[in-house]
Amino acid sequence: MCPQTLKVFQYNLRYENPNLDPLFYYLQQYPHHLLVFQETTPEHGSMLKEALKAQYPYQFGGQPRIGYPSGQLVLSQYPLFNMKTIATQAGHQIIHGVWHPPKYKPIELYTAHPPSPRNAQLWAERNALLETLNNLVEDYLDTDNASPAQLIVGDFNLSSTSERYQALFGGFKSNPVSSWPNWSGLRQYLTIAIDHLWAHYPLEICEREALINMAGSDHRPIVTYLTMHRSDQPK
Repeated sequence: MCPQTLKVFQYNLRYENPNLDPLFYYLQQYPHHLLVFQETTPEHGSMLKEALKAQYPYQFGGQPRIGYPSGQLVLSQYPLFNMKTIATQAGHQIIHGVWHPPKYKPIELYTAHPPSPRNAQLWAERNALLETLNNLVEDYLDTDNASPAQLIVGDFNLSSTSERYQALFGGFKSNPVSSWPNWSGLRQYLTIAIDHLWAHYPLEICEREALINMAGSDHRPIVTYLTMHRSDQPK
């Protein structure tokens, strides 16, 4: 395990998920610094925001005129600044803002949930979102005084074995973890990695692990342990 660890929890809840009790129980036992959810219904979001507001006071999603952008909700123990959404031409939403844990430099945060490519139209829309996000990240890194610490999190509906995955986000590091589908009795080697996290130096991924005992969703939650190189942390 790496020193001064930041813990990021990401989970596709599944819109049809009837019971979040296992999730609440887990988060009460094992708190994390940043929670990123996909397929969040308004009912899910209201329950999560209310039940976790004391521990995760910084929240994006569920506010008036914002709703849950592409089904996303972000909850954090630490401040979130300048949070906003960026829409693709097809209307899919990327969340972008700044996450600022204490004793760390600000971290540019991007979250996304492109559509599952079940047909040619959705395949094109997924790829358009990936291209938009890739361009946003590259353009930001080219600006003056850009913070190099970058974090990209979400269910990208893109296998880590694909050429497209390998071509995304130059200079970022990732560590694919098999997380879908989470059907009872399915052998681990039959699952694939589509719930991804990329980090840019000085952030470093120490470890990522999928949780296998969370009922209610066809995805497994993933916990990522991050650190920031000391020379790049504020004094």
